[in-house]
Parts: sequence; C-alpha cells; structure tokens
Amino acid sequence: MILPLAALLLHVGKGQDSKFKKIDRWYWNACFCGRYSQAANTRSESDVAKMFEWISSDKDQDILDFFNSYDINQIDFDNIKKYSYLHRTIICLLIKSGCKDFKTGQVPKTLLDSAEEDHIFPSLKYGDDNILNRTIITTNESKNDGVPMEYFGELQKKHERSVLLEILKSHLISNHGLNALMENQIEDFKEDRKINLIEYMKKLSS
Repeated sequence: MILPLAALLLHVGKGQDSKFKKIDRWYWNACFCGRYSQAANTRSESDVAKMFEWISSDKDQDILDFFNSYDINQIDFDNIKKYSYLHRTIICLLIKSGCKDFKTGQVPKTLLDSAEEDHIFPSLKYGDDNILNRTIITTNESKNDGVPMEYFGELQKKHERSVLLEILKSHLISNHGLNALMENQIEDFKEDRKINLIEYMKKLSS
C-alpha cells in the first residue's frame, strides 16, 4: 500500500481536510478487507485512478466498490492468524488509538522505546493468543505471568480507577473490560473488546 498511498498524498499535496479524509477512508477500508493482499499491482493502479477522480470531486459518495464489499460485523476475530493482514491492521489500530503505558499513563515517544506486542491475559497461564487478548505495551516486566486481577488491581491503587480507565481506553478497553480484568474473566473481556474494536473500525472506515 505504500506506493498508492504515496501517489495519493502527492496528488493532494496541501489540500483540504476533506481530501485527506477520503484517503483515510480508502486506507482503512483497504486494510480491513485485505484489498491488496492479492493482485496488488493491478488493483493499486485501478484504485488510484478512481481515487484521483474522487478526491478531485466534491462528492462524498463512495466511488470504490470494495468499500462495501465486506462487513466489519462479520469479521471472525477468533480465527485471525498471527501476522496476517488483519492482525497487523488491528495492531496499527491500537497504535493509532494511543496505547498509553499501563504504569506511567504516557504514550511511548517512539515505537522503539521498548514497545512490544504482548498478551493482556498471560498466554502461559491462559493459553489464549487471540488478537483480542493482545496490545502494545512498553514493558511486561512487572506484569509477567500473574493474573490480571493482581496486576490491574495494583494499577488501580496507583492511578485511581478513573485514571486507569483513561489509560485502558487508549487500548480500546472499556469500563466493562476493566471489570472483566478485575475478575479474571477472559471471555467477557474479549467480547467487550471486540465490541469496542468494531466500533472504532466503523468510525475509521466511514
């Protein structure tokens, strides 16, 4: 996607926000449906031509058919393979949403600041490698393999619940998700996070 994205940005230059919003919609829709996972060159050439037309017009109506070729509600989060296009896309979504450090509440200055992808419910204890159980953190030294109730319980004492909720929000974890963490309920946690993730995906793609 780098080449078509570069072409679109060059075409827009210092254009209006509405033009960049159209590029955003193209980008995220393409990521969510794996538009360029096959026949990338052919599709890129065709899509860029249509995007040039759409960007140059005042129309808000979608001009690319693939925007409506999939249903976010039908994504099978339980079977997203590690490092697949959807796995990588969701990790990018988490980075975009902020992913504040659990302990400090700060956003990493760069992804090189010890940031890494890790499990929220420890994989050694729960055996769950689902993308809904993964996020970006800056260190897992204190988290290790303890149960979430212990780790997030200590964080709640440190931050107070309202502050901790703001930190978790940047990981697309809601109040209900925090309750699930405090009760070590992984299935409830994943179901709530899926709802939050779908809502965020819809926001970016529309």
